[in-house]
Amino acid sequence: NRATIMVTRNVDGRWTEPTVVPFASDPDFNFLEPCMSTDGERLFFLSTLPPAGEKSKRGWGHQNIWIVDRQADGSWGQPYDPGYPINTPDQEYFPSVTRQGTIYFTRSSGGATSAIFRSPLVDGKYSQPEKLPSSVNGPWSIHNACIAPDESYLIGCVNGKDTTLPKNLARYYISFQTSTGVWSELIDMGEMINPPGSTALSSSISPDGRFFFFSL
Repeated sequence: NRATIMVTRNVDGRWTEPTVVPFASDPDFNFLEPCMSTDGERLFFLSTLPPAGEKSKRGWGHQNIWIVDRQADGSWGQPYDPGYPINTPDQEYFPSVTRQGTIYFTRSSGGATSAIFRSPLVDGKYSQPEKLPSSVNGPWSIHNACIAPDESYLIGCVNGKDTTLPKNLARYYISFQTSTGVWSELIDMGEMINPPGSTALSSSISPDGRFFFFSL
């Protein structure tokens, strides 16, 4: 009934027992889908915390992207809501960030089809998000998309593009961006990434671009 963010550290080649991060310890709210900036100084995540001036809602009433910054001593500060134009009355979730600080995220409204948006960081502020073109956001539903650190490709969980599959099964698709900013048509990543009967859930790419992590 609850999701939270945990941390484990690699000490002498072994992973420590996971513990809840301090900023995600409130049992009344959910914290999930963490995304670290490539320099390790900022963490983005989804939370059901209420925005400033609003009352808390039960369950998944609020779904917004929050940010927490690393402090000088290496600890994490207090999480904060970046506000508009990233967060709106719609549902915003699954942040993914480039080396330049541009944030990609999923936005959906009620039961409507979800889509991927992009917001560049300009002079320390996030600009008005732009919806990716129809080659990515088509008549299907795409969500939980991660962006390559250099913004050259995007991998998302897609429902409904392959009409031969059950609607509840999502598959990983990839789209490549050219040097002129044109996004290619989505390409199914094949059975090595999408085993038969599995469903795509979430993924990420290492800061150096060498590793793709994904869950099924």
